[in-house]
Amino acid sequence: MLVTLVAIAGFGAPRPASGCSCAQVDPATALADYPAAFTGTLVDVDRGISGLFGDGDAIYRFEVETWVKGDLGPFVDVRAPSNGAACGIEVGIGHRAGVFLYEVDGGFASSLCDTVDADVLLAASRPLAIGAEGPPVLLIVGQMVGYNYLTVNSSGEVVSAFRGQREREYDQPWRIAACPGGDLILEQWTWQLVVRDLSDLTIVDRISLADFANEHSISDARCMDADGSSVWLAGDNWNNDRSEYAIYDASNGLVPILNLPAGQAWIGANHTVIQDLEGNTITSVDHGTGESKVIHESTPRGPDSNYTGVGSVAFSPDGTSIAVLEVDYPSAGKPTSVVTIYDESGAATATVDVDGEAWRLDWTGGLIIVQTPQSGHADFVALVLSAGDLSSVIELVGWDASNPVLAGNFIYGTSGGALVRADLSSGSIEELNTLPTPYLGPLAALPDDFDSSSTPTEPDQAPQPATPTVPPITIPAGSESNQAMGAARIILIALSLVAGALVLNTTLGRARSAVSDS
Repeated sequence: MLVTLVAIAGFGAPRPASGCSCAQVDPATALADYPAAFTGTLVDVDRGISGLFGDGDAIYRFEVETWVKGDLGPFVDVRAPSNGAACGIEVGIGHRAGVFLYEVDGGFASSLCDTVDADVLLAASRPLAIGAEGPPVLLIVGQMVGYNYLTVNSSGEVVSAFRGQREREYDQPWRIAACPGGDLILEQWTWQLVVRDLSDLTIVDRISLADFANEHSISDARCMDADGSSVWLAGDNWNNDRSEYAIYDASNGLVPILNLPAGQAWIGANHTVIQDLEGNTITSVDHGTGESKVIHESTPRGPDSNYTGVGSVAFSPDGTSIAVLEVDYPSAGKPTSVVTIYDESGAATATVDVDGEAWRLDWTGGLIIVQTPQSGHADFVALVLSAGDLSSVIELVGWDASNPVLAGNFIYGTSGGALVRADLSSGSIEELNTLPTPYLGPLAALPDDFDSSSTPTEPDQAPQPATPTVPPITIPAGSESNQAMGAARIILIALSLVAGALVLNTTLGRARSAVSDS
């Protein structure tokens, strides 16, 4: 049985502007916490306002489409920072958004982190529709209005939903990878690893990470055999004044079994590859001998090159080959990119030039998908290449989706809260369904013989009820509770920015220590 899936770090939420550090709002939860929320179209921005957020504030005027909570009339003026780097609202004039509001100083404020896709907000105001006719073709993993798993049919409708057993509070799955043979998947949660049988979604094994995850940063996890009895982790442990990078045997007490160079690691079948902390070198480490060698090193392509670096790395589904995306930024003109495939020996087997700044590649089935914006970041084109020789299969114009997975003659993916599908025959792209969360996670294609009668409910962690429709209310201006919430929100934004700076500083410090000590 051949099963294809994709593993990523993250769930396809919109990418915040550089410098803005905060968690994006979860609409299902926020509807209970914020005094007002609406969907609408941005019609004007008045910048250069001083006061609430400093000297760079702006007033964003929206024409309201729907008041999901609250009722402040057909237009609303929202105060927020004036640029995305300071968590300002990043919505173009004439574009729709879902916006959560809090009241402060007699007005209403928001931020980049308080905005979601408009259709996601509308979906969050309604109960999640479950129980569509099958057969289910996809498993969606993530954080979705009280559920960690959804199965959906070929139309994108939800057939079933259930919540996994958490190791502790805030535990949730965020990455999946296929075990050899494709019958099982390995789920990486915050505090545990779960091996699951795709034929009926029953749990084969659960490995607690407990205090391990408190002390270690985990780069990757992989089943090393078809039955899921051997699971490895790659990550680093902060030891006194330096990070120590290693592979750990998660099936045998989380024992370190192989030292690694510093950097982001991906575990393959017989080798682990590491992208160094500067992002320019790819090193392969042999699992049997522990020997390491550099298989890719970025160098400037010409005298006018400002910077050349690795933009993305992806392992083949069988873990024996890797694809490396490199981008060159010249001092004049537009960037250029190149994709190279390396085999287990480190030899380059295929390469292809890509016009423009490609920013991510994914490997699903026998296809490699390279995403590149064609005009700024507004118009996206995904180049679908054959993984054998990197020859062109088709171009998907308008494809801007994460988590791509091949199922039949279609590629499924997620874009914010939308489940989308591309037809490989025609190149047409269809939005199948919008779900009430921006955190749709990795996808796995379910086998043809999937047994839907065995879909677990795991009653020890029963699903939370879906968010009911919120009746409109009028927010009294100057309400003490709303003022308190506004003040609290300002503090949260400030703390988020400070925390982000501290985390970045700590990370860079650890990186410098690791480089100097290695």
